[in-house]
Amino acid sequence: MKKHLTVIAAAITMMASGLTASAQETWPDKPITMIIGFSAGGSTDVGARMIGSALEKELGVPVVAENRTGGSGQVGYNALMASKPDGYTFSTTSASAILGPIDPAIGAAYTKDDFAPIARVVFDPNVLAIRADSPWKTLDDVLAAAKAAPGTITISQVGPTGGDALMRVLLEEATGAKFAVVTYPDGATTVTTAVLAGDLNVMVANVGDVVEFEKAGQIRTIGVASDVRSPFLTEVPTLAEQGHDIVVGSSRGFAFPAGTPSEIVTRVSDAIGKIMQSAEFVAQMKTANLQAAYMNAADYKAFWESETTLWTKHIATLLDQAQK
Repeated sequence: MKKHLTVIAAAITMMASGLTASAQETWPDKPITMIIGFSAGGSTDVGARMIGSALEKELGVPVVAENRTGGSGQVGYNALMASKPDGYTFSTTSASAILGPIDPAIGAAYTKDDFAPIARVVFDPNVLAIRADSPWKTLDDVLAAAKAAPGTITISQVGPTGGDALMRVLLEEATGAKFAVVTYPDGATTVTTAVLAGDLNVMVANVGDVVEFEKAGQIRTIGVASDVRSPFLTEVPTLAEQGHDIVVGSSRGFAFPAGTPSEIVTRVSDAIGKIMQSAEFVAQMKTANLQAAYMNAADYKAFWESETTLWTKHIATLLDQAQK
């Protein structure tokens, strides 16, 4: 009797495996939902919809965008966690997905292992910028001033645990400079207004926040936190070129919920890679102020791991400084 039950169990397992394989072979045969965790019209939304439109041609089915806003992307991530891992729902991801499980103020119920990374598509590096008529001309000038008078040169952050705050901590650790932190919770626009008004010495932002002001001659960008120069600021040296190996920025990509068949993840990752090999598509991204930075599923997962390690190492320092 036991042997008979074992044979039946094995047959059921084989049938289930066959059904799973069959489902993967026919995938996709219906529309795919793309959750966007940020508001319509923002840079994350614009970039995601560009990819989604191109994916429709590659996969042969509609890719339907759904904006699930709130909590700096957390509402969208929670919606992804509630979806079936069948390849028919994926989500935009950003640095907030990486930070969610690490920052106790966010209190995310998920971990990085609840995501199946598909691809990174954008990396918008952090920058340091000053007003164009500042008496300082270079990053070395600013660092020298911050060392000569510790805690007097003002520098911005939007929040205590954001990428701008992390960049400042890394810069202080690497150089021995000490800045006076000013928080602008309303975002990059208020930071730009402050530096242009002369109320703030040093602005920490993303490339996308400063490009137009740089072109207009209103600010001077003195360093980019990337491993390569930004295509939007080709004359501005990276921090690494200036002796400080610091890479911090806003990464954007896509992920399925964990448990999605790896064959499906790879197929979408490869499709996005093909899309981003198109010079025409990359030019469209550049027009939208989006810096193309493709990583396939494996590389994006490794990037996610390294970013998790970096943030985990410094989160206690960021939180401690926020309480002072």
